[in-house]
Amino acid sequence: MVTGWQANLVRLSTREFAASRCLSHECRRQPSTPHRAGRRGCHGADVAAMMKLVRIFTPITTLVILLMLSTIGAARVVGSAIGGDVIAYEVVRDTFRIVRNDVFLVDTRRGHVFNLNRLSNAGLPPVFSPDGEHLAFIDVQPGGGGEIFVADWTGRHAHNISQHPADDTTPIWSYDGRQLAFMSRRDDVWQLVVADVQTGALREYVTYSEEALIFAQLAWSPDNQHILYVESARLNVVDLASGRVSQVTEHNVIEPVWSPDGTAIAYGSVNSGNNEVYSVDVDGTHLRNLSDNPTRDFDPLWSPDGSRLAYVSGNSLDRTNIFVVDVQGGEARNLTNHIRPDMEPAWSPDGTRIAFTTRRDDDREVYVMRVDEGSAVNLTNHPAEDGFPIWSPDGEQLLFISSRDGDTAGLFIMNADGSNPRRLADANGIFIDVLAWRQ
Repeated sequence: MVTGWQANLVRLSTREFAASRCLSHECRRQPSTPHRAGRRGCHGADVAAMMKLVRIFTPITTLVILLMLSTIGAARVVGSAIGGDVIAYEVVRDTFRIVRNDVFLVDTRRGHVFNLNRLSNAGLPPVFSPDGEHLAFIDVQPGGGGEIFVADWTGRHAHNISQHPADDTTPIWSYDGRQLAFMSRRDDVWQLVVADVQTGALREYVTYSEEALIFAQLAWSPDNQHILYVESARLNVVDLASGRVSQVTEHNVIEPVWSPDGTAIAYGSVNSGNNEVYSVDVDGTHLRNLSDNPTRDFDPLWSPDGSRLAYVSGNSLDRTNIFVVDVQGGEARNLTNHIRPDMEPAWSPDGTRIAFTTRRDDDREVYVMRVDEGSAVNLTNHPAEDGFPIWSPDGEQLLFISSRDGDTAGLFIMNADGSNPRRLADANGIFIDVLAWRQ
């Protein structure tokens, strides 16, 4: 029996991790495409893998392995149920200049890895609804346009939800799982379209420029009432009830993220000539500069209860620290406070701890600190490169990437106190997308 996914999209975050050697055939920048907008490739002589981690924490008790064959816009189940703690991830490989996407499942207790191959002929993984009952995937039609299909959680009973010969892409579920937003090139312009999953009714909201599509940052509010997007570096919010589009702030916006209750948005901005972290209410009121210091501040991350923000601050990558600030007021506090760079913060599910990557031991290590008190503890403590901590849904384990086994970087897991580290799977690619962690 499959339980609900309970995906916390507010905490969805994108990161990049560089290890010691380049693992792709040729380090080069990948071109952006509408289906993979803004993704960057491996570059630089000392870069092993640029790995993008998408953190969606989703509890589950049983997982059914799906292989979707979508040549006729449908899918069928060819796997069987497995139990235990499972992580789904996508590996993007560049083999002799041919980019290949593969989706895998790894059982964290047994160590079994299952290759699901491509889940659609667009080469992209499916997007699961928060309740785990449905999935959405892109199917490229004979005429070249992408259509978005919705199926049940087993991959069966697929039906076309976008219903248009133009190219449709980037499906994103609402938090209640009743609606699906996506981008569509209708009337030769890109538009934001929202579909009612049950009735199939479509509503078109806003037109995008080509620039907005390439650099689009699209996100549902947790209350399902709004969708934010960025166009020409400006933050806009669509009120789905009225269809009204509001520009929330005049700032140049980077990395906007909804608060857990959907009433505010945090973002980075260079509006004052210096990177700062701001928050603003969804109606544009109560604009606050939360960092307000002469150093560069970026990468805002809400605490699970929405009362605080963590962010990274520093004028160079050689000297960064992680700060925590109360969003209702008060001075930002330097949590890590070290002369060597600290980065990539990750809140524990209960909001009491932050795991992070640091170079304070010359190599990359994963540390953890209690937010209110306590000193930093080295969890990985290994001479290899370790980074990108991701908490398990129950807060008892951490996933991380490490090059400790030699030339091939890998996905590793350890207990929250750093004990019992073990390799789960290879991470040999130019990108790793961690799609879900299910318990």
